[in-house]
Amino acid sequence: MLNKNSIKTILNVKHTCIDKVTMLADTSIMIEVHATKLTPNQQAKVEWIAKTDPRLYRAYKLKESLRLVFYNDTVEDAKESLDAWFKWARHCRISAFVELQKKINRHKQSILNTIEYGLPLHHNYGSGIPNLISGKILMP
Repeated sequence: MLNKNSIKTILNVKHTCIDKVTMLADTSIMIEVHATKLTPNQQAKVEWIAKTDPRLYRAYKLKESLRLVFYNDTVEDAKESLDAWFKWARHCRISAFVELQKKINRHKQSILNTIEYGLPLHHNYGSGIPNLISGKILMP
């Protein structure tokens, strides 16, 4: 038979789990929002995730780091940023990012050409790159 302390512990764990699931359910919009455009409420959620779920926070940081590659002024800076991101993604132990790194690496030269020649990343075919970044964040 359960004593009072056991019941209290079980209830505390249950409420903690429910709170975490509720908070995580509200964070999906952050995947598609640039880090500098987060509302204060979304920023608070990112901070909460950093404290409570390091793996998810690492995935968020990887996503933001990849997004920044496309905002470099020169192709050399973009290549350096992309190479650093490849190294981080290869060793992050998040299978979705390891796989994404391999796919992006296959298209690395095309991505760098897009950046070098100033082709827009947000029209027609080019929108596939940011969509690829946003769409591959989903973790198993």
